Amino acid sequence: MGNNNFVLIYTIPMTKNLIKALTVFYLLTFIVSCDRPACNNTNSIFDKYSPETKIYKDELVKQLSNIDKSRLSYWMDSYQEDKNSQ
Repeated sequence: MGNNNFVLIYTIPMTKNLIKALTVFYLLTFIVSCDRPACNNTNSIFDKYSPETKIYKDELVKQLSNIDKSRLSYWMDSYQEDKNSQ
């Protein structure tokens, strides 16, 4: 009976350590897999105009309408709210 207590005492911490190790592994895998690729802009309109301008927005709509939506991915570098945002 003494041996059973010994096994239970050392089995529980090993299970917790295994869960912690797997959690860290999965989190690191998730973080690495979600890294954004290098951005290579080839459209001069996006360089010349600010995202708030009509020309920029029109070009963005045009570009988005020409691509396969299933292959679209995007990342935000920052986020700003306007004074009139709700």
